Amino acid sequence: VTSIGSSAFSFCSALETINYNAKHATLSSNGVFGGGGAGTAGDGISVIFGNSVEYIPSRLFYGELKVTSVTIGENVTSIGFSAFYGCQNLTKVVMPASVETIDSNAFHGCTGITSVGPIGSGCDYEFGWTETIPQYAFAGCTNITHVIMPGTITTTGYEEFAGCTGITSAGPIGGDYDFEFGWTDSIPDYTFYRTGLQSVILPETLTRIGNSAFNSTALESLVIPDSVETIGDSAFYCCSAMESLTIGEGVTSIGSSAFSFCSALETI
Repeated sequence: VTSIGSSAFSFCSALETINYNAKHATLSSNGVFGGGGAGTAGDGISVIFGNSVEYIPSRLFYGELKVTSVTIGENVTSIGFSAFYGCQNLTKVVMPASVETIDSNAFHGCTGITSVGPIGSGCDYEFGWTETIPQYAFAGCTNITHVIMPGTITTTGYEEFAGCTGITSAGPIGGDYDFEFGWTDSIPDYTFYRTGLQSVILPETLTRIGNSAFNSTALESLVIPDSVETIGDSAFYCCSAMESLTIGEGVTSIGSSAFSFCSALETI
C-alpha cells in the first residue's frame, strides 16, 4: 500500500486491532479512520506497526479517541506531523531506537500519557533511545508527571518536552522528582524548554548547562553548584518567575542571553 484515501476506514466501529505494514504510505487527506469513528463499539484499538514500516504518515490517527496502545516496529525511522494528534486515550507507546525524526504535534494532546522512560521501565511511553532523543518526542503531552531519563542520553531535541506543564520538579534519579535524570556532567540543550518546571536540584558534579536547557520554564529559585563551568546561550532565558539566583564560583563562561527576561529576579 502506497496511498490511503479519505475516510477509507471510517466507522469501522468494531475495530480492536490494527496491524499496519505499509512501508511508506501517504494519505490523501485527514480522517483515514474517521476522526474518532473507528472502534467505537469496543474498549479500544491496539495499533501495531510491523517491521516492514519505515514511515508513519502525517495525521494517520489524527483525533482517534479509541486508540489506546501503539507499538512501533524496529525499522521505522520517521513519524509524520500530527500522526497521533489528539489520541486522548492513548496510554501505551513503545518507541524503538530506530526512530530518528518526529515531526511537530506527532503526540500533541495525548493526555493519557503520564509517564516516560526507557523500555522496561513500565512507563506509559517507553523509548529505546540510548544517546539521542528526537525533537518533539513528547511535546504536547500535558499530563506527563513522571520522567526517567538515563545518563547515557547526551542530546535532546528542540521542544522535546515543550508544553509538558505537568513536569514541575527535576533532580537526580532516586530523588522522587517529576523528572529524574542520570546526568552527572552536563544537562543537554533544550531539555526542559517550555515545561512547567518550578524547581531543580543540580548535581555537585555538573560542569555544563546546555543552551536553552531551562528556557521559558517556571523556575522560582536556582542554585548553580561550584562545579559548573559553562552556562549555555539562553540557558535560563525568560524564566520570569525566578526570584533568587546563586551562581557558583567555578563558572568561567556564561552564554548570550543566559538570564535575559528573568523579570522577577530580586537576589543574585
